[in-house]
Amino acid sequence: MKTIPVHIFAGSWKLAGLRACILAAWLMIATAGKAQPMASVIKGQAMEMGKALAAGDVETFSRFMHPSVIKMAGGKEKVREMADTMNKVFKQFGGSVTRILIGNPAKIISYQKTLQTTLPQTTSIETSFADIEVQSTLVAISNNKGKDWYFI
Repeated sequence: MKTIPVHIFAGSWKLAGLRACILAAWLMIATAGKAQPMASVIKGQAMEMGKALAAGDVETFSRFMHPSVIKMAGGKEKVREMADTMNKVFKQFGGSVTRILIGNPAKIISYQKTLQTTLPQTTSIETSFADIEVQSTLVAISNNKGKDWYFI
């Protein structure tokens, strides 16, 4: 933690107040600057996952699946098989994902060396019998300090 030298508040009270306001503003900007890139990374990776879903790119989509979800499904190969089957059935009914909107992440929290947040997602789907818009919330988890994110 950095300490603030006492001498920056030396001089008149008005000048000290001005310096304190400038210091507070600088601290808020510095803090916001660190949070913004993390939010951009989360949203960017969520959008990449959404594009993969819309394109039927199972390989890319599965990169964003949490390892415990892949394990529960029976492994990567089983996930690939299930996704291929679901895509075929979806297309047989004339289905297509037409749009995926990703909202801004909520406050990022740290719990047991894992970063976590949530973000809203709106998915528009067209089928031969109805057009559907689904609103959901993604849970985002990072085990490597925010470099890579998994979505549940």
